[in-house]
Amino acid sequence: MHVETEEVGNFDLSGNMTKQDTRSIKVTPDSTHLMNIGRMIEDMELRIRNDIEGIYIQKTRTVLDSMRTTTEGPKQTAAFTSALKDAVSKHGAGRKQDGE
Repeated sequence: MHVETEEVGNFDLSGNMTKQDTRSIKVTPDSTHLMNIGRMIEDMELRIRNDIEGIYIQKTRTVLDSMRTTTEGPKQTAAFTSALKDAVSKHGAGRKQDGE
């Protein structure tokens, strides 16, 4: 997610993640090689998705908490809030939902 405006400046929230898994699974008529690979891919996809979601939510919370201040210093402006909301909405609109 990238926002760049005069009021906000340059704001970028991004990253990457790599994972691997190894399993020994017996091949049977009810559990073929292809079925085992498919199950492993689905399990890893779910694990990575949950990890990314947790990281994304924590990072977003950290960024938002740093903008909200009750002491003297820079204040969160309506323009910044609007730009951030638009960027999050735009990012979310392109995401594929489960079951699609």
